[in-house]
Amino acid sequence: MDWLYSLKVFTVVAETGKMTTAGDSVFLTQPAVSMQIKLLEDFYDVKFFDRYPAGLKLTKEGEVLYLHAKKIINTFDEMNVALKVLMSTQKHTDDNKISIGSCILISETYMPWLMQDFLTKNPNISISCTTADYQTNIQYLLEGRLDATFVGHKSDDNGSENKLKFEKFIRENLEIVVPQNYNLQNHRDIDIKFLMENHYIALRTECGISCIFKRMLAKYNLKLEDFKVRATFCSGSPVKQAVTSGFGWTILPRNFILKELTEGVVHTVKLAGQKHALNRWLYLVYPRSKEKVLPLALFLQFMRSMRNNLLSFESFQRDILAVKEI
Repeated sequence: MDWLYSLKVFTVVAETGKMTTAGDSVFLTQPAVSMQIKLLEDFYDVKFFDRYPAGLKLTKEGEVLYLHAKKIINTFDEMNVALKVLMSTQKHTDDNKISIGSCILISETYMPWLMQDFLTKNPNISISCTTADYQTNIQYLLEGRLDATFVGHKSDDNGSENKLKFEKFIRENLEIVVPQNYNLQNHRDIDIKFLMENHYIALRTECGISCIFKRMLAKYNLKLEDFKVRATFCSGSPVKQAVTSGFGWTILPRNFILKELTEGVVHTVKLAGQKHALNRWLYLVYPRSKEKVLPLALFLQFMRSMRNNLLSFESFQRDILAVKEI
């Protein structure tokens, strides 16, 4: 019995809920898929699925097997990629180099720690990092000047999707951030007119957060021109400094202002009637043609493991702050 293969078939069935659909994914007939599941169930003498007209559902035993099977498969895949990188020829010095891009706020918030962790675990890989706006990152990918990039939103223009893959990385919480001198510590819900009447500290319009903000304003039939923009910056640090200095309010990722929130020099508010938290997806983008090219494959595998392990970036940032205070 090929345990790893049976576990792979099992996880596909668990994720699709149908034998036929799973068979199409792993290039097996429905009876062959059923046989793999039966081998596992016979060995453990337990049922891993309950059968319903709408499809299959994991039993409690199946949920346990699925949890551990995914870890085993992910570890095996990571091992394969790592070994292939180590065994790959080093005739060309560029073989173990990759170029990674990111949008500005992502580079300030996550990239230092992600890159440090990746390089620590992969000492044979060298990385060059580029920070640019969304359009430049996408253009660099299409031109072959970047191997992968992190962006803070996805454009409605899908013209590049046949060449590039946009993979959801993490969902990032955004906050409306006001300075301490607004005295809103005990006033969490505010009217949008309040924001219109006070100065807005903006990121340049190409930034992903600015795009999210413009979409939010459209729901109120408003435009950026309806607000009092006091200053526009091309990176998050001066925006944060301006807010902490009391010059106006802004919208920033929660993880980016965690230290200031902890110290009480800024506060967060939400709009009255706002039903859902403000957030955005961060995307890992790369050329479809390069997904299995080493060492980019190793980089992608590492990033997926960070996501699949449900890494809490807020907890991670708190740990970083704690280290800095020692």
